Amino acid sequence: MADCIAFYEVNQATFQAAATKKIEEHCIGDGQNFHLNSRQIRRRLAMTGLAEILHDQTLDGQLGA
Repeated sequence: MADCIAFYEVNQATFQAAATKKIEEHCIGDGQNFHLNSRQIRRRLAMTGLAEILHDQTLDGQLGA
């Protein structure tokens, strides 16, 4: 759990950008819930060049399973 929280904290802007994109694309209104999937987050990470780093860390076991 701590790894997940730390990852979010480091990549908070990426998560927020992915959420903003989904809200705009799907016309999600104020107060409505929605789900970000790993594909949406990974796309945003790729845009910032972090997807490769994430992949490498996962392979090295640094982020756990």
